Amino acid sequence: MGTFDFWQRWLVVVCIVFSGIGLLVATLNALPVFGPWNDGFDTVFAESERLGAEAQAVKSFLLGPLGGTILGFFVLSGFVAAGPFKRREPWAWWALATSLVSWFVLDSAVSIAHGAWFNVVLINCVTLLAEGLPLLMTYRAFLNRGAVLSP
Repeated sequence: MGTFDFWQRWLVVVCIVFSGIGLLVATLNALPVFGPWNDGFDTVFAESERLGAEAQAVKSFLLGPLGGTILGFFVLSGFVAAGPFKRREPWAWWALATSLVSWFVLDSAVSIAHGAWFNVVLINCVTLLAEGLPLLMTYRAFLNRGAVLSP
């Protein structure tokens, strides 16, 4: 198995794992595994140490669509990684890279503007590393392979 194959499979596995995380965020966001994120959220956005019951209900609701978005993003990314990316179609690399970077920049900027550094550290940097590393390691396989966006 070559280096490209290793990183392509890594990318598919990351997409599967993060799809599962999206499902959990939407449905079971009070699990202990989410404790550090929930604690960070409560610290930044609660007037006291913890959010009140109504605010907790709103947060839980908002995590539903957020988890669904995470799930959808990584299901789509997984299919791209398993097919066109594996076939080294240049648009697939660019689609994954630009979606990752655009999400990271916007999400991090909004998080920082609200003082939610916990989100940048716990979620954004981990995701950037997990998905960005295989993209960085496979870039050369996509050089000089035709147009950036092919039909």
